[in-house]
Amino acid sequence: MNYKFINLLGAPYRGGNILLHNSELLSAVGNRVSQVHLAHSTSQTLPFENLNQIRTLCLSPDGQLLLSIDETGRALLIARQRRVLLHHFSFKGPVSAAHFSPDGKYVAVAVGKLLQVWHAPGFDKLLSPMQLHRTYGTCHDTITDIDWSADSQFIAAASKDLTARVYSLNPIPGWAPPTLAGHKDALVGVFFTTPATQQAAELAGQQPVKLYTVSKDGALFGWSLVPTEPAAGAHIAATAAGAAADTPELAQGNWVLSARHFFMQRGARLSAADYHKASGVLVVGFSNGLFELYQLPESQVLQTLSVSHERITSVCFNSTGDWLALGCAKLGQLLVWEWRSEGYVLRQQGHYYDVSCACYSPDG
Repeated sequence: MNYKFINLLGAPYRGGNILLHNSELLSAVGNRVSQVHLAHSTSQTLPFENLNQIRTLCLSPDGQLLLSIDETGRALLIARQRRVLLHHFSFKGPVSAAHFSPDGKYVAVAVGKLLQVWHAPGFDKLLSPMQLHRTYGTCHDTITDIDWSADSQFIAAASKDLTARVYSLNPIPGWAPPTLAGHKDALVGVFFTTPATQQAAELAGQQPVKLYTVSKDGALFGWSLVPTEPAAGAHIAATAAGAAADTPELAQGNWVLSARHFFMQRGARLSAADYHKASGVLVVGFSNGLFELYQLPESQVLQTLSVSHERITSVCFNSTGDWLALGCAKLGQLLVWEWRSEGYVLRQQGHYYDVSCACYSPDG
């Protein structure tokens, strides 16, 4: 008899990060990846298995390539639309975060204290589809989150050593990666802002924020770039101007702390965060099941809602910023909240204990 795997039911979420791509929700269920089409109200599970529990999911900008990484660092590269397994790979260590670059050419992976940048694999047959581009090793503790700049030339890494660092994709002569320090607890998230948001702040007479960092104690720091003083002398100034013309914008000037906001809940810790760059909306989840929405840079509270009694482990926006997905690993809860109309798009919860029996309805 030939049995074919169709779907996995009863456990919508068991940990790791969740992804929203257009109207599709992707979540890790044990060592498999489940997909829920929110517009069609259908669900399916990909017919591939990791060796251990999946903890990190990474999706390419066009939604074609999916990278599922388990808790030991072993990864599967999947063509999601065709449901075809392309490649097996091991990062040789636990992976805490992974992100494709906005142009889709690279993928950044946080392996412990190391930040690795790999050439993004394609659909061509190669002996080694994953090729290492660069490795950054200046963090002193585990990296918790990473983010790419809009031009795909810089990567920001947040770490448990209370600092964030900004790295360049390619070496820049005379430039050293800056260390952004000032937090009093481990960092949870780091987010670049968009050029449109920065231009709007400049038109309003404010100092534009280039980068946001969020820590577990509920502190949100905004970082800006201040141009350096030009060197004295006409020849030296001309040389500096020529070098500045070839240097990317984020490598010019000094990083300074320009904004501070605090949003801590009594008796709870900040456990998850996500930032929608186009609309400037930040969502933060806490260990008591509460989440809050803030409009940046004003730090205006848009919404506060309690969705669980346990720790929120993952949050993410969809591309338009209207839908918000939240996951609670301990209770197996998976929610999709449309915050503008204040309504649930999806609300599921798995069994807390083992399933003892199952049966079909008469019609099958």
